[in-house]
Order: sequence, then structure tokens, then C-alpha cells
Amino acid sequence: MNLRKASRVVFCLWAVAMLVVWAIFHDEPQCIDAQRFMRNAFNNWNNRTLYPSRIDLYQDYITAVGYTNYIQLVHLCLGKIGWIQFVNMAMNVGIACEMYYVAKSFFGSTTASIALILFCLTTTNIFLPIQLVTEIPYLFLALSGFTLCVYVAKRRPGRKMHPVKSFALLALSGVIFAVAHTVRAVELAFVVPVLALLVWSAFLDDDTTAARKLSVKNATARVASVLLPYVIVLMGIGFFYKAQTGVYLTGPMTGWHNFIKVADSVNPVSTGVSPVYEPGGYAYIPSWDKYTFAERDSMYKEMSLRWLRNHPSQFLWAYVRRCVKLWGADFYYLPGLTSHVYFQYVIHQPGAEKTLLKMRLKEICYSAVWYFIFLLFIFGTVKMAKSILKNKPNALVRVSGSLFQQWNFVGGTILLFVMFLGTVGTCLFPIEIRFHYPYNWAVTILAAQTLVGILTRKRIIRDNGRIEIRC
Repeated sequence: MNLRKASRVVFCLWAVAMLVVWAIFHDEPQCIDAQRFMRNAFNNWNNRTLYPSRIDLYQDYITAVGYTNYIQLVHLCLGKIGWIQFVNMAMNVGIACEMYYVAKSFFGSTTASIALILFCLTTTNIFLPIQLVTEIPYLFLALSGFTLCVYVAKRRPGRKMHPVKSFALLALSGVIFAVAHTVRAVELAFVVPVLALLVWSAFLDDDTTAARKLSVKNATARVASVLLPYVIVLMGIGFFYKAQTGVYLTGPMTGWHNFIKVADSVNPVSTGVSPVYEPGGYAYIPSWDKYTFAERDSMYKEMSLRWLRNHPSQFLWAYVRRCVKLWGADFYYLPGLTSHVYFQYVIHQPGAEKTLLKMRLKEICYSAVWYFIFLLFIFGTVKMAKSILKNKPNALVRVSGSLFQQWNFVGGTILLFVMFLGTVGTCLFPIEIRFHYPYNWAVTILAAQTLVGILTRKRIIRDNGRIEIRC
């Protein structure tokens, strides 16, 4: 069986499956976050302003600026926000293609084909487009910028591109990263690793002094080509909102409002309603509706830093629990769980124990493919760490071997870096399981590479990428 053909067949079936899911579940209740996005979008649509505007000054916080305005754009162009579900499907297809390209660039077509199959079999990737949340648009933007940088980094001798084209693509990636920031402000998990990749690739084949000097110039120019547009666009956004609202902001402004929830002694892990904001709670602000979101954010910042100084161990314990929950399952926004994602809505109903048991069983079934992928990822990461420790110390500084082997090693490191930074940044704040979605693609690629290694050693995969099943 040819893996490329198999991956294409699975990819087509997956696209059909998304359409079938839409036909059956497109009227599923939207989650609380999606309802907030739509409400903010229509409030500003009725006032003919971009979100946030002065009518939003006294909201609890400002969330998903870019995504809320994107809802307005879809409503303007297509007349109905239900079309976002189809746009989500198109973006999901784009994400799959970009993941395939990155996997092929780092590990070859065999790994890319298996990664695509695993991606398409993951349940969340089939059902998520029906929910109007930020995960798919954010990942599509961030991964698009990442993929453009990988494309430029791969241009080696014999495959060079014109410098103007190279720097234009990098500048475009910087603009895309800036737009991604307005949706979710964790895009540095993509920006920092890909800048490291661009610098590393600039120093390949620099065996002479003259080549090293040229490599330094190329690396500097590459980094500047990404960062300058990135910073300029964010500054422009900030000044625009400064004029519109009186507050300088470049994206979501939820950080300190969410961070202070760590003071919740009952549930410092998850998002949602918390007693810390209620009268008598640590973060209670008397007459809070008299303050703007920026003023409250400043108060929450002061409270958070004071609490953190006094309770560092509690924060670390909550942080560990968040990391475990973040990667513990992959079932968010699936039929039968969407409207009951907060268990307190269920436990007061008749027959609550049976309902909760059914929900737990559904979670395990929905997450089955994800557990397989994550176990492969853990196994491969441990094996990679062992192989690094067995080598000489300078192996970490200068990778030896063929160019393809170097890209294998560096590619795996970059993907781990993406996942690591994403986890570190995300778990500073209360989380939901869906927050790991922007990093699933990296885990899937590394799991696919591990699976290729296992199947190759077992001689199930041949060198030509064909699978040979022995009975």
C-alpha cells in the first residue's frame, strides 16, 4: 500500500466527514465564549465601529479583538455568520496542508503522509469547525506565518530564490503573526522557534570566514524582515485603538483578569465563574462597573503580583495541574459533551451519576486516537533525549551528518520548542482542554516520525514509502 495515496484518500474522506458533521450538528448550541464573540461583534456592528470601541469600555475584559472583527467582516461580505463554519472547514484543510508541508520539510514524505492520516483521524479535527471559536482561525494564521518561514529556510544551494522574494515572504509572515496576535496573544510560541530556524539555516555550509560573515548578514536580515513588519503592524493597531477607545491595546486584554483566578482555592485550574471575583473574594472590586476594563486590569495586576509573592508554591501546584489538564484529553466541543462541558450543569439533574459516567466514557472514546498520538510523541521524545545524551556535548551545538539528518534533528527540536513555549505561556492562566489545539499539529508530526521509526525497524515500511503487511 502506497502511503501517499492512502493519505490522500484519508484526507478526502476527512473533508467529506466535516461536511457530514456540519449537516447533522450545525445547529449545536455555541459555547459561552462563542456567544460572547458574537454578542460583541453585533453590538459594534450596530454602532458601525470596530471592536473594541467606547461602548466596550466597561466590559469585564477585552477578548479576541481580531476574531470579533472577523465575525463582522464575514457578516458584511456574506450576510450570515453561519458561513464561518464553512470558512473554518476551509482553514482546517489549509492547516492540514501546511502541517504536511512542514512535516515533509523536516522529516520527508513518509512522515508527512502518516502525520496527515493521524491528523485526519483525530476526532476534534472533524468536529471543531462547527463551533465559532478562535482555535482554527488563530492556528491557521500562526501556522501560515510559520510555514512561510520554513519555506524560505529550506532554500539551499541549487534551490535559491531571489532575495527580494525571500524578504517579501518573511515580511508577509511578520504581518500574519501580528494579525494572529489580535486573535490570541500567544503567537510567540511560533515566532521564537521559527526565528531560531531561520538563523540556523543561514549558517549551514559556512566553512570559511567569508561565508560566516555573509551568514551573519543573512541571519540578521531574515530576523529583521520578520520582526519589523510584526512590530510596525502591532504598533499601528495599538495607536488605532488608542484613538478609538483611549486605551493602547494590540490584542486581547484578559491576562490579569484570568491570572488572578489562581487565588481560587477550589478550582484555580479552569476558566469560568469563580468566587474570587465575588464579594468577600480576593479579587473583589467594589463598584467594579464604575471602572473601565483597563482600570480593572491594572487593579488585577497589582492583586496578582501581591498574591504571587505570598503564595509561590500554590501557583506552582496550580501550574502543574493546568499542564496535566491541558494535555490530558482531546474531546472539547463534541456532540453530547458541548452543552455539558461544565459538569456542575449535570450533577444536579436526576440520575447524575449515570450521566457523568456516560460522559467520561464518551471522553475516552473521543480521545482514543489522541491518546495513541500522545503516547507515540512521549515515546519518541524520550528516545530522542536518550540519543542526545549518548552523543558528545558539541552535538547539541553543531549537528553532524547529512543535510537531511540535520533537518531531522533541528526540525524535531523546533517542533518541541513550539509545544514547550505554547504550554508554558498557556498554563500561566486558567485553561480548558481546547487550549492545546494550536500545538496538536506539532505533536502529531513528532508522533508520526516516531511511528515511522518503529515501522521501519520492524521492516513494515520500505524505503519507497510503501507499507508491507505480513500475515
